[in-house]
Amino acid sequence: METIFRPHHQDKNAVLTYDADLLYFAASLAFRVIVLEKAWHTSRAGVDFRDFDVPLKYLQRFLLGLTRSSDGLEHYITLTSSMEDIISVYHTSDGMRMEQGLPGSLGFDLMRGFDSVALPLKGHLVTFVKLPGFLFVTVLKPRRYHGSLGTRISSLGGTLTLDPDQLLNSDLLGFLEARSRRLDAIAMSEAQAAKVEQMIENNPERWKDSASARLLHLLKRSDR
Repeated sequence: METIFRPHHQDKNAVLTYDADLLYFAASLAFRVIVLEKAWHTSRAGVDFRDFDVPLKYLQRFLLGLTRSSDGLEHYITLTSSMEDIISVYHTSDGMRMEQGLPGSLGFDLMRGFDSVALPLKGHLVTFVKLPGFLFVTVLKPRRYHGSLGTRISSLGGTLTLDPDQLLNSDLLGFLEARSRRLDAIAMSEAQAAKVEQMIENNPERWKDSASARLLHLLKRSDR
């Protein structure tokens, strides 16, 4: 995976070449999401956890090398960046809206945050994983997704490039915006705050001027 992750973070304009290992990696992410969801899930609208059983078996066989096929499961990848230099155009209830960069804290979240979940999307059940600079989506049920989720990963390999329009036109954009807004002063728990403080203990100067430091300051003020 060194041919994908490191080059993308070193040069956002790089053309990345991948092989079958990327498909294996995407399948392993989906497998982990399903296992965690089944073990720790809480009831959510639109998600029937019995629907995980068959895809889980397919993924397990593929990851164990018992089959070279992912049995029709579709795996997608999207390259992301903070996209501070783009103009985003959005349709709202009041008409068209233009904004510099991505809305709210989404650009920061895409390059710093980690996230994973299973969710219903346009009548499909999918797994979603966000790594800094990358989005991975696997369509579990039903197959043959008709929409925009990024670049479908091929078992034959291929190339990837950063395309802002791919993200802005993605069926995931609204979901991503909503998830990025979760990290605010009210939602941040005391346990999370303690973890953040521990994480930055060895780099106080960088922490002092960071957005996370300001967020933590707001949290402490709200507790008074």
